Amino acid sequence: MSRLVEKVIEENESLLRDISEKIWLNPELSFHETYAHDLLTTTLEKFGFVVEKQYILPTAFRAEFCNDKDRPTIAIICEYDALPEMGHACGHNLIAEIGLAAGIAVKAAMESDSSICGKVVILGTPAEEGGGGKIKLIENGAFTDIDAALMAHPQMNNILYPLILDLARVTVTYKMKEDLDPWEDVNANDAAVACYNNVAIIRQGFNPRWRLNLVGTFSYNPIHSNYPIFPKLQRPQDFSAELPS
Repeated sequence: MSRLVEKVIEENESLLRDISEKIWLNPELSFHETYAHDLLTTTLEKFGFVVEKQYILPTAFRAEFCNDKDRPTIAIICEYDALPEMGHACGHNLIAEIGLAAGIAVKAAMESDSSICGKVVILGTPAEEGGGGKIKLIENGAFTDIDAALMAHPQMNNILYPLILDLARVTVTYKMKEDLDPWEDVNANDAAVACYNNVAIIRQGFNPRWRLNLVGTFSYNPIHSNYPIFPKLQRPQDFSAELPS
């Protein structure tokens, strides 16, 4: 069976590479991945999948192949959104290629061996880099009938159990009154710097699997004050996106 999977992927190597390169050359931000959506769904239709375009979200999709509806349903995830100003620096064009290749190979295996029964779903999930596309799909029932979901992420080496990080964004704003000398009020700048330094000190005791990053921004009144009055600490690279109207 492994030889069959290899054969199917090798036979479609040029096609898969071409799709990856086309997505790479046409980066699209969260919820605007129309080119990638159309390219992937058209390809899946050619390989005999039953495809639902614009599935729940305008640039999401669901492609299915089933030979036994009473057996497990396995989803293979495709991502294809890009980063602002950096394009596909996170390699989502490769994630789309891998998901497509895996889906095609699994379908071929199911067709060649009657003992491999169930349903394979190729699920196109937009807005991973900002906007919470998967969260919106979960909230609208996209995973209700899924027994297990798989996704591969490109790296320099092969890792079966990669580091998986959850993410929480927090912004802390320190305020002080305007038009006062620093000795006349609590200094918000010092408070922000003290917080940053204390986090840096305790961070060395964190579990290596934990990540905590801070960035400081400062707002000034250019006319009345030489001191920052609204320093903020927040997680860097806080990209956000909204569904197009």
